[in-house]
Amino acid sequence: MKKKMKGAVFLILMLSVRTTAGAGLIVKTENPAELTRFAETHSVKVEPLISYPDPSFEVVERMGDYYVIQFSSEEMADAIWSLPGVAEVFADKSNRIEPFVSEAPPSSMHPLYPQDTTLYDYHIPNDTYFYYQWDKLITETQWAWELEKGSKDVTVAILDTGIDTLHVDLEANLVSGYNFVGGGEGFQDKLGHGTHVAGIVAAEMDNEAGIAGMCQSWIMALKVVDDDGYYLDSDFIEGICYAADSDADIISMSLIGDEHEPVSLIQDAINYAWDAGCLPVAIAGNGGRNGSVYPGAYEHVMSVGSTTKDDDWASHSNYGDGVTLYAPGQYIYSTFLNDKYSTRSGTSMAGPQVAGLAALVWSRYPSCTNQDVWDKIVESADIIDTEMGKLPRINSRRALDIIADAAEEKVSLKITAKVNRDILQLTCSNTPYSLALFDASGRRVSEREGYVQGKVTLNLSELSRGVYFWSFETPADKVVGKILIIE
Repeated sequence: MKKKMKGAVFLILMLSVRTTAGAGLIVKTENPAELTRFAETHSVKVEPLISYPDPSFEVVERMGDYYVIQFSSEEMADAIWSLPGVAEVFADKSNRIEPFVSEAPPSSMHPLYPQDTTLYDYHIPNDTYFYYQWDKLITETQWAWELEKGSKDVTVAILDTGIDTLHVDLEANLVSGYNFVGGGEGFQDKLGHGTHVAGIVAAEMDNEAGIAGMCQSWIMALKVVDDDGYYLDSDFIEGICYAADSDADIISMSLIGDEHEPVSLIQDAINYAWDAGCLPVAIAGNGGRNGSVYPGAYEHVMSVGSTTKDDDWASHSNYGDGVTLYAPGQYIYSTFLNDKYSTRSGTSMAGPQVAGLAALVWSRYPSCTNQDVWDKIVESADIIDTEMGKLPRINSRRALDIIADAAEEKVSLKITAKVNRDILQLTCSNTPYSLALFDASGRRVSEREGYVQGKVTLNLSELSRGVYFWSFETPADKVVGKILIIE
C-alpha cells in the first residue's frame, strides 16, 4: 500500500552487533569522524541508530545523524557532549515489557454455545477452540467476518518478543520479519508474549485447529524485546521505522516505556510511520491508574484499555482521557509457544484486538487513510456502562458498516423477541420449544422446555451485570440473541 525510496548508505563506525546487556547512549552528531576517534580511544562500540538494510531516504533524513554507544557513564556522556558536532546526548533506556496480569481464569472455561451453522449472516469458524473466544462474540466480530476476513494486501507489524514461527496456527499468515536484539538473525519467541499477541491479531481461521484471529492478513514479527523481557529505546525506534519502510499498515505495540517522560526521538519515529500511512496501536498499560503510559500516550498512537468478559472495565487497565478506546483483555485465549494455547489477561491482549480490527477495516476499505481507519474504529465503538462510567469498546460489525442490528437479524418471521424491563418475551404459536440462557463465558445459567401457545417469558431480574446470550429452539426454527444487563 505504501512504497518508499530505498538505498541509503550509512557510515559504519565500528563493525559490531549491538547487545542488550545494559542501556547505553544515543548521540546526535554532525561529525561522526570525531565520534569514531572517541570510540576507538575508549574501546567502546558505536553504530548508527538505524542499522537495518536499505532504510528509506526519509528515515536517513530524519535519523541518519543519530548513533548508539554501547557503554554509558556520566563521565562519558560529559566527554561526548564536548566533541565537535554533537547536538544531543541522552540515555538509551532499557524498558521492561508489560507482563501478563496475574489473574487466574475461572476453574472451567466453558464453550459459548453449541455450533449452529444455520444462523443468518454470522460466520462460525471451524477452529477447534473457537468457542472459548468470548471476545469475538462480545465485539460482534463474527458478523464482520461474514463480510470480510482480512486481505493479504494488509500487514500488521508486531513489535514484541518475536513469534513462534512454527506454530500451526500462525505460520500461514507470517511474513519475514527482523530481529533488532540479535543482529537481524531470526525472530523466534522465547517468552510467549509476542506469540500470544500474534494469535489475537491473525491466528489462521477455518483450519480445523486452534483459534481464529481477528483478521487473516499478514503478520510481521519485529523482535525488539530480548529473551529476558527488556527492550531498548534504540531498538524500539528502529522497529517502528523498519515497519514503515517495509510497507506495514498497522504497528502493534503491546509494550510500555516510561510512564511520564516521552522520548522525542520515539515521537519522531512514530511521526515518520504516521506520515508514511501506518496506524500505530499501543496499550494503555496495566495498573488501574488514570492516564495511558508511553508509547500509548504519544501523538498518532491509538491507546487501548482493557475490558472484561462481563463487558465492564478491567480493574487491571489504565483509564482516562489518554485512552483512545477499549477492547477485551481478560481471559483471552490465544496461541502460545510450542504449538500450545493459553489464557492470558492484560492490556497487552486488548491492543492486538484493535490492531486486528484495523486490518479488517483496511481490508474492506483499501482506499482508507490511517486517519480514516482510526475514525471508523472509534466512531463505531459501543458505549458500555462500567464502574468507571461510559467507555467506548470496539464493535467489529459496526466498524465494517454492517448497519442492521445483529441480534435482531436472527429473529425470524415465525418467532419474535423483545425485552421489556426485566423480562425476555418470545412469541411463537403452538409448538414445542427449548430456551437456554448463557453467560459470557458460556456457562448455562438457565434452561427450560415446554409447549408454547403464544408467549414464553424469562425473568432477568436476578441476573448480575454483564452480557448474556439466549437460544430459543423449536422443531422448525432456532433463533439466538444477546442481552446486556447494566444494573
